[in-house]
Amino acid sequence: MIKAVLFDLDGTLANSIEDLADSTNKALKALGFPGHTVGEYKYFVGDGIPKLIERALPENRRDKETKDACLKLFMADYRVHYHDKTNAYDGVREMLSELKKGGLKLAVISNKAQEMAEKVASTLFGDIFDLVAGKREGYKTKPDPALTLFVMDSLGVSPSECALAGDSGMDMAAAVNAGALPIGVLWGFRTAEELQKEFGRKVVRLILFDTEDKTLSWERRKSALLAALKDCGRNCAMLVCADKLANLQDISEALLEKGEQVWKHFKAGREKQAWLYGEYLKALSPLSDLKMYAELKETAETVFL
Repeated sequence: MIKAVLFDLDGTLANSIEDLADSTNKALKALGFPGHTVGEYKYFVGDGIPKLIERALPENRRDKETKDACLKLFMADYRVHYHDKTNAYDGVREMLSELKKGGLKLAVISNKAQEMAEKVASTLFGDIFDLVAGKREGYKTKPDPALTLFVMDSLGVSPSECALAGDSGMDMAAAVNAGALPIGVLWGFRTAEELQKEFGRKVVRLILFDTEDKTLSWERRKSALLAALKDCGRNCAMLVCADKLANLQDISEALLEKGEQVWKHFKAGREKQAWLYGEYLKALSPLSDLKMYAELKETAETVFL
């Protein structure tokens, strides 16, 4: 069961690209370099401000001295003008409010500097987030999982209880690397093709096998899913593991509340479900080094033994 949702900031919650572009172009101009269009900046951002500055500079002027000078000029301007044109995407405030009402914990996880991540989040969304985590000392930027795992630990949730929403392939990789459920948004800076680049097409194929082709029998749909798992790759397998763990945790809770009558709501009863989750555990056994897999195995034993 999902208990927390982590959100990327720029391009997911906040449409901040124009202010980022304006401040960078002012810094470039001050140093005598040409600027860039807003469209170009959509592919410069995402890995933190220092990387944004590096990408914006001419290739032959990316030495440390020039990068440091440009970064200093950028920060001096952006600290003042970070909210000139930046705003929440339509419907985001309402979405966050509904998630909060539903009892979910909410957090921001951004490659933006901690200072600016906090400023943007508080200016646009007040105190709705339980935690705002930006780039900080001792942690690598996404897609490295360290900061994501730190946020989960701070919120008191496990990876299988967490979803991470973002607009880039890097966000999807960060979610998978940390064992969380990745959620790609299509209103931000990047495209659906980028979100699917690393593992998306395989995941789409698995989802189609598992949920959409209702012309197949239950047995054939599940057998097709299990067959696809054999060559879907580790990232895809982690996504499926997180999904199946969440499903099984829901079943476990329902059993505690309603008892064995729960199985009446499944087309395939307890015996077939026990077989299916046993097969999932076999297919996902390459993930046996992950806590998420151990949780799936333990929950299956609790439910079916």
